[in-house]
Amino acid sequence: MNETAKKLTRILELHVKDHTSLLALEDAKRKAIIKNNTVLLEELIKEEEKIINEVGGREKMRKEYSSQLCVELGVAKEEKLSTLIDALNDSECSRVLSEIKEKLNTIIEELRFRTSQNTELLYRSVEHIGAFFRTIAEATTISPTYQRNGQKDGTQRRLLDQMA
Repeated sequence: MNETAKKLTRILELHVKDHTSLLALEDAKRKAIIKNNTVLLEELIKEEEKIINEVGGREKMRKEYSSQLCVELGVAKEEKLSTLIDALNDSECSRVLSEIKEKLNTIIEELRFRTSQNTELLYRSVEHIGAFFRTIAEATTISPTYQRNGQKDGTQRRLLDQMA
């Protein structure tokens, strides 16, 4: 296997590992959203940011190795993995890269789905909180109070104290 292809394979394997970690974090975030555990959600987002930064750094290396491999193989610099797989004559190298490509595509699709689920859960949670506050606000409108003789009393009662 070509040395540049080996480097590219290692980087792509790390991409698979990182994206698998992001997928696990999406699951944990979903559970935190459902349980309304904002502290845990914040920790998970910080951890996710670290992984995303690592992926960004590795992506630069992947592009560099892909460009280098394109030059070595005499292929146009598309940097697409499928183009490199087709251009590689070494069946072992192309097979390994194809497997990694399939794994990565599957993980990324699942990651997109779970991210959209979490987005929808967060949206519904915010909607629920808004409805709750609207209900509280409606209950806090000033209602007149009456004395025993049926006349309006000068005092006003509220569900919540305005000073709070």
